[in-house]
Amino acid sequence: MIITFRSRFSLDQFLFWGQIAVGVASVIVALIFCVQMMRKEILDVGMNMVGRRSFPMESMLSGPLALRENSRSPLALALEQKLVFLAQSLRPDVKREEKVLCIGVKGTDMQQVVKEGMPIFCNLKEHESGGIEGIEFLDRDGNTSMIPHVLDARSLLLKVERGGEEMEVILKASDGMRKAASGASKMAALQEGKVCGSDLFFREYGGGEYRPLSQKQQVEVVSGKERYVLYLGSKDFLSFRGGKWDVVAGLSDADREVPLAHVASCGSSGLEIEAWDAEGFSLFHTKLQGERSSLLRFAPEQVFLGAKQRTSKQVSCKIGKKRFVLQPGDWLINAKDGWHKLKTLDDIEAYLNHVLRGELCVVDSIDTKGNVKGHYFNEMRTQMQSFAFRAISSKGNRKGKAK
Repeated sequence: MIITFRSRFSLDQFLFWGQIAVGVASVIVALIFCVQMMRKEILDVGMNMVGRRSFPMESMLSGPLALRENSRSPLALALEQKLVFLAQSLRPDVKREEKVLCIGVKGTDMQQVVKEGMPIFCNLKEHESGGIEGIEFLDRDGNTSMIPHVLDARSLLLKVERGGEEMEVILKASDGMRKAASGASKMAALQEGKVCGSDLFFREYGGGEYRPLSQKQQVEVVSGKERYVLYLGSKDFLSFRGGKWDVVAGLSDADREVPLAHVASCGSSGLEIEAWDAEGFSLFHTKLQGERSSLLRFAPEQVFLGAKQRTSKQVSCKIGKKRFVLQPGDWLINAKDGWHKLKTLDDIEAYLNHVLRGELCVVDSIDTKGNVKGHYFNEMRTQMQSFAFRAISSKGNRKGKAK
């Protein structure tokens, strides 16, 4: 018996698919060969580049920062040991074209302030060994000129030319200080300022003019025998005029010719302040910590003695060694010379500006029954306590209580 099989594919179809398979295999082999050749070329190029530059050193940087082969000459090394980069102007209202740099000579008080890109003229006196014996800064041509360019906050590049020879010197920033400016001690008084807290008196009685100041922190500044208080908030600017700091409306209102300070941050825990001199160099950067106040305890019965009602709106009493007639709206201050009323505009202004200081009692109201109500403030007005006491007729006894 003969068994036969009949395929579903014809011979022509087998040949067609076979040709496709051969073509695909050829493409894969060709791709593998190309990849191998490319890897070989890359490896050969890499090996040939080892030990030599791929491009000239001159093309690494352009303009004033272009590197040179002779930048590490003995004289350049000597200058790096002799000179120091002291400061650059970072004051926020200094325009870029106005910014200046300060270079000093190590071991001396010699300093030179110059704009970036402008030449510094000097005479160099060299040792026979190649070191530098002395440097003299000049207003005009000397035997050496140096053009400064800032690399970053901590580095300065000097393009030096001496006798036709050019070289480059890199100076690192120093922790040394510039020469103290005139009045520096008075400016630095802000750095030692005392953060007292917010003004509660202005919060209660300041009105539209003074109440906004209650949102700021009081900072007491002591400069010699002078003492004054600043109201500072975050982002405030201050100018130094007449030997003291004063808050200005904004940076555009600051005097460019005098020192400037800026409150970087402000909170109940303290303030962060940075200051610059007129040239734009940093004076200081400080954090002032807030101080805690002692617990306030005011006992009206120990202050207002023998209170008697005179009229529906007047009460008489003894405070200290003096007898007073009180009425609503009275301000009584316990100054160095004892308790007295603030009556004149000059006295009131002196108290508001912290020129006249002391504990203060404000009489808010007196009713027909002799009930007196008011508020007590400590000397810096950072603490407040309401109080009440009752004035009686000469036939009764006076009672008082604190609230």
